[in-house]
Amino acid sequence: MKTERTEKGYCIQSGDKFVNMWVEPQFTSYYLGDFNGMHIFKREKDAEEILASYRFPSAEIKEVQKTSITELT
Repeated sequence: MKTERTEKGYCIQSGDKFVNMWVEPQFTSYYLGDFNGMHIFKREKDAEEILASYRFPSAEIKEVQKTSITELT
């Protein structure tokens, strides 16, 4: 049995870097990192708010699709 699930989301890209999220018990912060740690926002509005408050250089919001495949053997 195999199931496939695709979700739409948004990421912030600045050159070859992507916005990653750092979470601590008292705060959440965002920084530029690599593709593997990229944070995917569920709503475009959330990505716009982070982009406006952190002002990453020449950053833009891009739509992404995340596909998860689960296979039972």
